[in-house]
Amino acid sequence: MSDQHERNMNSLIHPQSQFVSFRDIPGVTPLFVDYLYRFQRVKHLYADVDLRPEALMAYASTVTRLAFPRDLLVTVLLEQNHRFGSGPETMAAIEELGDPSSVAIVTGQQPGLFTGPIYTILKALTAVSISRDLRARGISAVPIFWIEGDDHDQAEVDHCYLVDRDGQRRKVSYPVDASQAGRPIGRVSLTEAISGTIDEALGLLPASEFMPLLERQLRDAYRPGVSLSEAFARLMASWFRDLGLVLIDPTDPRLKRPLAGLFEKVVVTASEVNRRLREQTAELVRLGYHPQFRVTEESIPLFIEHEGRRIALVRRRDQLGLKSREDAFSPQALVENVRRQPERFSPGVALRPIAQDVLLPTLVYIGGPSEIAYFGQIKRLSEWLDRPMTPILPRASATLMERRYARTLERYGLRWTDLLAGFDRVLRSVVQHHLASETTDLFDHTERWLRDRLSEIGRAVAEVDPTLGQAARTTADKMLYQLNNLRTRFIEARGRKEQTIYRQIQRALSVLYPDGRLQERGLNILHFLSRYGPDLVPGLLGTLDVWHWEHHVVFIG
Repeated sequence: MSDQHERNMNSLIHPQSQFVSFRDIPGVTPLFVDYLYRFQRVKHLYADVDLRPEALMAYASTVTRLAFPRDLLVTVLLEQNHRFGSGPETMAAIEELGDPSSVAIVTGQQPGLFTGPIYTILKALTAVSISRDLRARGISAVPIFWIEGDDHDQAEVDHCYLVDRDGQRRKVSYPVDASQAGRPIGRVSLTEAISGTIDEALGLLPASEFMPLLERQLRDAYRPGVSLSEAFARLMASWFRDLGLVLIDPTDPRLKRPLAGLFEKVVVTASEVNRRLREQTAELVRLGYHPQFRVTEESIPLFIEHEGRRIALVRRRDQLGLKSREDAFSPQALVENVRRQPERFSPGVALRPIAQDVLLPTLVYIGGPSEIAYFGQIKRLSEWLDRPMTPILPRASATLMERRYARTLERYGLRWTDLLAGFDRVLRSVVQHHLASETTDLFDHTERWLRDRLSEIGRAVAEVDPTLGQAARTTADKMLYQLNNLRTRFIEARGRKEQTIYRQIQRALSVLYPDGRLQERGLNILHFLSRYGPDLVPGLLGTLDVWHWEHHVVFIG
């Protein structure tokens, strides 16, 4: 990063972040919370490796003793990243992978439209930051982003969310042609319709000095004829050009060849593979956790491309078949297919981390809450397939707090955590404390008085006839419900009357906690790049504390 970039970042991103415990954030999976705060309870489900930097440095020697197709990796990754437009630091990092002493810091994601949710960027930044930290300690660590183009869930990647100029959250979608349904994302080529999708996204963003560059980056990456995976990679490469991030597209047929042995063992030992997945999933349930992915008696974590569609393989007695189809194959027939055409096969969610580790010298995987949860289902499978269970580190989690929204919260005595209660409660708090405190106090006083009187009435009538006690409680509940309903309607009406305040709170929530979700899950990074420019991404690299596993509130602007 240039001196000018550093000066820009110093004025844009405030060095002090706030941290919020994941215990205080609604909707976080219990397994992820225990992974962070009660690890002893779940440690037997994960790799037996300490996650501190010093321990990871020691573990590096275990990884480097394993065999990897390093020469093939260097050849393919140099070609891919040159095509994506990656910078010199990335090319040097790829060459470094040829050294048997190097290790990889791996993360990944499906190739969402315009890079999808902000957490995609946070994953990549975490991998770069961890790599730099380990390099400073003498470990040759290379950050790698695995673009999951084998996935066929097109509905998960064909859209993103932006906030328009009126502060409303808007969905921007690319219309995937119906003829492409079921195809791996990496094989779905963009049509002329992508130009309209880009136009729609640009029309929602504010006019700024950064928009010409941003538009050029979008149109250079997302061009008709380019696959969704490649468009994603091109855009990521433009934003991470100077950070040394290596992008890998595992759909390249050359990268499937080293996985043939793994796929073959899954086919030949499908019954044992299924048993181990079911056993560990049952253990998860026994501990009180909800499984991240479903495992049935027919499940195996392998897909085949058949007639242009990606379809799950399933167990059928002593044969294997295609999910929701009548086709059946003997294991030997599938083994021959794997050996002849490994590019037709791809790992399911349970097998993907293991496949990554067959190809890459993975020291640690960087994952979000859902990935950490599903890693808790695969240790026994990993052992059966003769791969050491990879350690998984939580990715950085962050909300970007713009100065204008920080001022709004301060004006009304709110904290970011108050927003987690949702719009209605935030509005109620503002009305109660800033707009109509006398009336809301009157509601509170009336509710207390009414509860006391109704309780007295209930006791009195119950002494005469015990059956009237329940009737009294039902009457009391109805009266209190109506009072609270009136209070809610008053608060909403009072809030709407103050249109400026109503809109300010609504806008703040649209950006800071959109649709009741963390910003990193509910918005795309274009919202911020259009306002703060391309220096924002490298600037965040020096701001996020990737070893502090709590949610960051980062102040910018």
